[in-house]
Formats: sequence, C-alpha cells, structure tokens
Amino acid sequence: MKVASLGLLLALLAPAAWAQDKLTIAESTPYFPLAEGNTWKYKVTGGKDGGPVEIKVAGFEKVKSREGDKDVEDVCARLETRRDGSLVATELFTVRKEGVFRVAFANMKLSPAVCLIKIPLPKKGDGWDFKSKIGEGDKAPEIEGRFELGEQKGLKIGEKTYDTITVTSKTLKVDNQDLTTAYYFAEKVGMVKQEVEISGKKVTLELEDFKEGKK
Repeated sequence: MKVASLGLLLALLAPAAWAQDKLTIAESTPYFPLAEGNTWKYKVTGGKDGGPVEIKVAGFEKVKSREGDKDVEDVCARLETRRDGSLVATELFTVRKEGVFRVAFANMKLSPAVCLIKIPLPKKGDGWDFKSKIGEGDKAPEIEGRFELGEQKGLKIGEKTYDTITVTSKTLKVDNQDLTTAYYFAEKVGMVKQEVEISGKKVTLELEDFKEGKK
C-alpha cells in the first residue's frame, strides 16, 4: 500500500519534463501563426456551398515523407475546415527554415511538400516554382506552378484594414486543370483573404474574425 501511494504521489508531483514531450513546430513566421487553437472565420462568396467557414489549428502530429533522395520528418499543424460544424477539409502545414510548407491535404501527402511562403521573404516580384504529386502511385495527380511575392497595403476587409504580403499564382495546374489563386497574409493574423478562379468561376474568402489559441 505504501509503495502504491508513493508511486501515485510521484506521478502527481512529476514535472512537465517527465511527461511526454509536447509536439511543437520549431520555426515560425508572423504571417502564418500556428498556435494550437488559432481559429479563423471566413466569409465565402462565389462558392456553391456558401459560408461562412471556420479554419482551426486542431493539433499537431509527426509526418514522415520522402523529399527527393532523403527521408524527412516534420511536426505539422493540422488545420481543420468546418462549415456549419461539419468537417469539410483537413490540411497539414509545417514551417521549416526555408518557409511555410503544405505537407498534405484530404489525407494525401504532397511529394514533395509545396512551399507557400518563403523564409526569409524574397524581394517583391520574385517567385519560386513548385511541382508535386498528390498522394502515391504512378497515376497520382500532380500540382505545379509558380508563386510570386507581392504586397498590398491598406487592404480593407469589413471594418478592418490590413497591410499584407501577397502570394499569387497565375500558372497553377492541379491534375492538368488550370486555375489562378491569390493569398493575402497579414502579420500576427495569417491569411485574411484568398481568391481562387477556375473555369471562369471565382471564389473569395475574406476574414470575419480571428481568435488566438494557446501560446
């Protein structure tokens, strides 16, 4: 009985270092804050399903992947998108020394991961090419294109105004389908706007509310 009581006492008093290490992403950027619980609510216009949608950093997980000729293991933030409380999309993002990378979406890995924001930020007008497979197998669809960095100051969304960097692609192909996209990122907030155009139809997401999670 004394041994059991001592073991319980030690468990209750154990410092955090004795517990399993909490997963965290070592690198960071103010343009893509990934604290657990961070939640963005967006107004959606142009989409057939309407809005709003809510995107939340729901947790972290380790992901192993193959990048070229080497194995890579990332700690990734799991971003869950919900509409009317129902889960409609899941994506995995990480931040490396080179930038913010989309590692997977819809439970399919991107091989290699696609860089969304370069670190450090390149000069305005500079860009970077990307080409990746979605999922596994010889017939896996591909995504390819080129992102270009820009900026837009004084971007008004609702009652707020943001100074943003922009990441745009006019040459994006997903499974041989052409589309264009533009992201607008504000410091300490993340994505405040996104525009996607495919087959002449345009969908726009605009930030309505941002709530910080755990720090």
